[in-house]
Amino acid sequence: MAAKAGASAAQAADESGWCPPAGPTLSGEVAADNGLLLRPGWVTLQMHVRPGAVPVTDVRVVSEAGGPGHARLWMPLVRQWTGCAANQRDTLFRIRLTFGLKGAYQLPDQEAFGLYAFQAAPAAPTLPAGDWGTGICPIRAMLVLRQPQAPNAIVSFDGAGGEPLKDWLRALVPQRDYMLPAAEGNRIEFDCKIDNGQIVFYER
Repeated sequence: MAAKAGASAAQAADESGWCPPAGPTLSGEVAADNGLLLRPGWVTLQMHVRPGAVPVTDVRVVSEAGGPGHARLWMPLVRQWTGCAANQRDTLFRIRLTFGLKGAYQLPDQEAFGLYAFQAAPAAPTLPAGDWGTGICPIRAMLVLRQPQAPNAIVSFDGAGGEPLKDWLRALVPQRDYMLPAAEGNRIEFDCKIDNGQIVFYER
């Protein structure tokens, strides 16, 4: 499994006075048995970079796909990054880090935040007696994440489940120390199964 990183140590600023931060990174190869990287995907991180050689702050996920493993590997490293000494700009800097299986670098087509990106959620609605839950899993939707100040807005919703499931989605509270919700919305995808009339999630 290969990891592609975009961060490199830049010692000289460009004409605008900018040079990117740098710090610990992953090697070009990640062990194939690393259980956190079973799926190709990406994570886009945003950080606050200040002038001079000072540590970056406010590292958050702004987009991801392929499960939580990518952010869990990269966030502890990026939080140790330091600004370039020659940098003169105070800015929010984003970097996208991609991962693919060796020989098969096809990445997911769409962003997909999992349930792990949210605070402990209320139990998903129980299905009516006799309802097999056909078409509910996986749960896919585009949400404008407004909680806890207001209910989330559903931009799009794929699949079954009706209003009870939509109400559950409206109540999800994002972990804002993990992710930075986008004003236009974020796509979520929750892997699940139906067991005795209850939605059971594989990943939290």
